[in-house]
Amino acid sequence: MLTYASVAELFEDIKRKRDFSDFDFVYVQMSEWEANPATSPLYLPTFEESEEWDDEHGLPAVVVSQNLASLLATSNLEDVAWNLLRANPAGTASDFLDAIKHYREFDSFKY
Repeated sequence: MLTYASVAELFEDIKRKRDFSDFDFVYVQMSEWEANPATSPLYLPTFEESEEWDDEHGLPAVVVSQNLASLLATSNLEDVAWNLLRANPAGTASDFLDAIKHYREFDSFKY
């Protein structure tokens, strides 16, 4: 499982054009995310880790075992970042966090 200590780390990897094709969703500990999304770790299980399914919860077993909740699809997070950077090439991790919150609430891009 790929783990980022914060949104800022993930944003930097997206800007470096990391290949996220081996990952489907980004997960968080929702209580940590809601308390302080800027410092909440983000978890990206690989496709292989996601193959073992927890039918009761409808999620990958690795996600359930660590009590994680879905934040967004990896492709959506990449789109949010690139949309931000097209609008503001100097966009910051804080801007990215605001854009994520906007996307989760309104299902649309902020920028």
